[in-house]
Amino acid sequence: MLKLYTLLWAWMTMQAGAVEVGERWTFGGLKHIQTGELNPQQLEGKVTLINFWATWCEACKIELVEMEKLLAPQFANPDLNVVFLSLDKDPSKAIAWFKANLGKSEQMLPRLYSDPKFELADRLGVDSFPLTLVIDRTGKISYLQRGFTPGQGSTEKLLAHVQAVLMRRDSLQEKDPRMK
Repeated sequence: MLKLYTLLWAWMTMQAGAVEVGERWTFGGLKHIQTGELNPQQLEGKVTLINFWATWCEACKIELVEMEKLLAPQFANPDLNVVFLSLDKDPSKAIAWFKANLGKSEQMLPRLYSDPKFELADRLGVDSFPLTLVIDRTGKISYLQRGFTPGQGSTEKLLAHVQAVLMRRDSLQEKDPRMK
């Protein structure tokens, strides 16, 4: 049954057209796993990383452990939003997995969101797992990573891109103080 659902979901996703770099993205539909809807105004003018994952995806779980190690130092940056968007039908599975498998779950849980009905995933045409997007301050997708293979440096590349996008504003502020 799961195989049939996966095939059907893949076919529907292909019909919708997968999200691509350069596209604008609206932030509606992000629901925090414990506190409800994310306010789009909280994200305006910030760099946002969104990772689509699920507890049934082994590559997703491996990537999350790696992301925790590399991204945790960035969590204090007020110009960066990090969203881990679980696609589990039962959101409590994502919470339990975070608590059991991540060393800094207290830092990670506030960034845990849920899309149990695949509403946002379907709207964006998410076509592989995990899938990670970086949205720049103007609301455009500036980076897209489909899938994950351990040991290939993909998380390091992602972090380097996030840091580069964050620095773009810093360099603009140096040239034009009105950008602060």
